[in-house]
This record gives sequence, structure tokens and C-alpha cells, in this order.
Amino acid sequence: MPIERIIDSSDQHKVAVWRVTESLDELLQLISLSSQDNKKINSFRLEKRKREWLACRILLHHLIGKYPQIEYNKSGKPFLADQSYHISLSHTDGYVAASVSVQPTALDIELCSPRINKVAQRYMHDREWAFVEDEQSLSYLTLIWSAKETLFKYFDESMVVFKDHFRIAPFQLNSEGHFQASCFYYNETVNLRLDYLHLPQFVLVYHLYNTAVS
Repeated sequence: MPIERIIDSSDQHKVAVWRVTESLDELLQLISLSSQDNKKINSFRLEKRKREWLACRILLHHLIGKYPQIEYNKSGKPFLADQSYHISLSHTDGYVAASVSVQPTALDIELCSPRINKVAQRYMHDREWAFVEDEQSLSYLTLIWSAKETLFKYFDESMVVFKDHFRIAPFQLNSEGHFQASCFYYNETVNLRLDYLHLPQFVLVYHLYNTAVS
């Protein structure tokens, strides 16, 4: 399983992206599923869903060095049953990404697609439109969407409205960098640093270090 990109790898924080080219049978050879997980994967009808589900667990296994027994809270957020690390998982066509940290973490990976233009009005605030450069609008819109997905996973609040409650500060688009993001909810503001990769294949946004400021 060649790792596409390792962004951070230490005892306390790990982020990696894997380009999944293996077949379902090849993926099954890379991990010995628990009886519970074997039953779970057999409940999926689509092979694509099975491959994504497997790939996330294989990547996580690679990062933490042991079988990742994953459970979910009421909102569907994944966590390790032994709570040895905080985790976040994401997948898009052909890629999976995972972050592992001793502190709360979140990430999102997306392919750049013109389809984002059809939904941008639903999540873009006027102040965000103001710094989007026309010639690179697709990349900006995808990164901002991915950033707000990352915030949604991090805060785990089901009633947030992306356009109203999450705000991305102006930034210049590069192949990698970071920007400030804010969450306005419950009459308080929380600021987080989000790091990003902007590559021809995908964009990735992640929060790895506890740099939150209330």
C-alpha cells in the first residue's frame, strides 16, 4: 500500500493520504478483520463502499501500529474503542486520508470538481466571496468547503449552518499553507488554525494541533 503523502508523523500526531488502487480482494489481504468488522463489511451492498471502508481502516492500522477497533458516537463521529488517540477519517474518489493525534483532530479530503459551483451559495459567506480570485475560484471554493467540513467534524454540532456559523479568514492560495477559521456558535467565537494541501490530485484540510483560541 504505497502512501501517497505523509504530512506529519510523530508519536503524538500523524496525518497521511493513501491513493487506493487495490481491488477489494487485495485490500482484504492487507488486514485481518475482527468478526464484528467482517460482519459489518458484508452488510454493505456496493463494492465501492466496501473498498473505502476497508481502506480507511488499513491506513489507520498503518498509522497507529495496531488493529483499529472503531466505534461511533450518536452523531456518527468515529473514535477508537480504546481511546488511545483521537482520529479523523475522510475519503474521496480513489483517496483516503486519516489523522491521528493525542489532541482532538479533524480532516477532510476532496477532489476539485465544477459541481462545487452549484452548492457554493449554500456555504459561502459574503466575506469569503470577497477574497476568492476568479481565475482560481474552483480551488478556493473547494478548499473553503473542505475547511468547513473539517470544522463540522471537529466541533461535532449537528445544528450548525456552514454559511452562518463557520468563517474562513482571507488567504493566498499556495500548494500548501494554513489559514484561520472561526466558529460562531452558542454566543461565543472559537478560532482554529487549519492547515491545507492544494495539489493537482486533491485538496486536504486538517486540524492537528490544539491551537484553538476562545
